[in-house]
Amino acid sequence: MLVVIIFIALVLLLLAFIILSSFKLSIYFNTFLYLSKKINYDKTNYISNSSFFKYFYTNKMFFGLFGIELLITLILVAMSLLAYAGYVLTNHINLGYLDNNYGNAVEFAFVNYFYYSIFALAIIYGGAYMYWFNYDKDTDDKLYKEEENLKATLVANLDYELLYDYYKKTIAAGKYELGKTYIINIADPAYFADANNVFKYCFTYHILNDAKFTLLKSDILDIIKAAPLFTPLEKSGDKNKPLIKQAIIDKNDLYVIARYNHNNNIALRPLNAIINDLMALMTDATATNTAHKTALDTIKTRIKEYKDDAIIGMLSVYEETQKSFMTTIKLYKEIYDKYYVYYMYSVLLTNFVVIYAALVFAYILIKIGVYMSPDFDDDYFNAYNFTTYLNNYGLYLLMLYYFVSCPVILFGFN
Repeated sequence: MLVVIIFIALVLLLLAFIILSSFKLSIYFNTFLYLSKKINYDKTNYISNSSFFKYFYTNKMFFGLFGIELLITLILVAMSLLAYAGYVLTNHINLGYLDNNYGNAVEFAFVNYFYYSIFALAIIYGGAYMYWFNYDKDTDDKLYKEEENLKATLVANLDYELLYDYYKKTIAAGKYELGKTYIINIADPAYFADANNVFKYCFTYHILNDAKFTLLKSDILDIIKAAPLFTPLEKSGDKNKPLIKQAIIDKNDLYVIARYNHNNNIALRPLNAIINDLMALMTDATATNTAHKTALDTIKTRIKEYKDDAIIGMLSVYEETQKSFMTTIKLYKEIYDKYYVYYMYSVLLTNFVVIYAALVFAYILIKIGVYMSPDFDDDYFNAYNFTTYLNNYGLYLLMLYYFVSCPVILFGFN
């Protein structure tokens, strides 16, 4: 009975290993296919399009507890321990279901070599993970902490008046894109007299209109769209703005740097340049626009003079926001440089082993079918023919697959 339980546990772990490993490979190959298209070639260096980034960062958590790499490592270790338990109980790591003396030698080698591969991978991955935990985990934690700080900075410095107005207009337009057609719509003529309002408006405007933030903008507007807002939107601004802010705060999987669509550390344009862009949008010669232009001109003059506390405080917030982006991007690049080779070879190993694991899983299903029903075993579909066909024909298909996939892993985009 114990051997049967161990066998069932091994089969379930093997299936979980295949699913996770396939997901790991899909991230890499999907990224390669996306970036290999001519239309996307200029996006090769964008952080958001890095398969390494998607694997180790944006998909770092499963079930709220385990990272993908840790989960694969735990599965490998668990399978190794169960195989050893089977050896203790039956004197065979294959739980005694195969015996080299009384069974087919090809089947015996096919299954046993897989176990040896699992043992080796468990040692490699387990050792690498222990090394990471002892020596490199602190750097990774710094990245996650900086990402949290960056999100807090984003939430604190968004202009929710502008964000809400932009959202209403994009909903009416049916898309999240207004571009240069957006008209500044602030009724208070003294709004830009407050330096703090100037920075928040400039910062939010930059996120809504700069190509580097296209993905982040879409995420933020998606959050607003899903938030429980009061209706009608046109008359519910004061009630909805706090709800929008809270919805962004509560969105735990909003990773700002994951959606930063460029590899450049300098995320924000100079404040003067953004102010000039705002003034260029005020084409209508209304009294309010005239007041806004005058206020912004005054702000620009005060920036040059760099005397009063309000301007110094605004520029300090600008510098801190810029620094938060730069620090997070820099930490990511450090981690990328440090782990890149490990990641590449880890994907390469996975590419070999997941195929082997899938074949072993198929073999196990055939054995189970034969055990449960004599009708399952016929002259064409049984374990002997499975291994024979694999040995005679499958090797050529596998060689062709590896001939195509391995160079992509070693020399493709990451």
